[in-house]
Amino acid sequence: MKKLLYLLKPNEKPIVSILEEHTLFLSYHKFIDFLQISLFIILLIAGFSSFALNYAIFRILAWILILYFLYIQFKWTKKIKVYYEDKYYFDYGLLQFIIDNNLYKEEANGNLTSAIMSYSKTPEDLIIYAFMVGNKFDTKMQNMEVELQGLIKLPLIEKIIKHDVVEYHFKLAKPKRLYIDNSRKTTLNETNIINLGYNFKYDSAKCPHIESSTLSWTIAM
Repeated sequence: MKKLLYLLKPNEKPIVSILEEHTLFLSYHKFIDFLQISLFIILLIAGFSSFALNYAIFRILAWILILYFLYIQFKWTKKIKVYYEDKYYFDYGLLQFIIDNNLYKEEANGNLTSAIMSYSKTPEDLIIYAFMVGNKFDTKMQNMEVELQGLIKLPLIEKIIKHDVVEYHFKLAKPKRLYIDNSRKTTLNETNIINLGYNFKYDSAKCPHIESSTLSWTIAM
């Protein structure tokens, strides 16, 4: 019941560690498989029960409905799997990150000590939170730029160290450029080309940039 409630709860800032209470998202596959098998058994029982009908036309209609519901059930459960795979994409990634970087330890008495991480995501930004909770992993939490960039496959934009958490900021979407065209209408420019007006365009990717030292030398001459 605890695992079911976890899967059905509204989106909150997730907590990821090697500890059991933070890995409940791993159980969603079992939940979906159980649901799929249960529905299949119910439809199978309904199919065999249809043979008790007196008229063949009713039996045929019953099996048509059963096959239709089997198809709907297959599509429905597939959509649920895709939904949870997308919802817990970063949970899986951070859990594997903790394992691959040995950010956990099993004590002699069987207790587990683990780094604790979280994240928040918008269409433009991703923030990875590395919590400092007073264990042996706190120092590592402050120096994971290289490893996280390798995990996210994006450059780190900013790192903010607070007294109990380190925030690693990544940009998921490129910032859009603003320029004003000849009609004085502000539009979004997503290319390197800037319209200067009067049929002149500036391509920042192709045009050379003037260094300040070169400019100073030219003025001196």
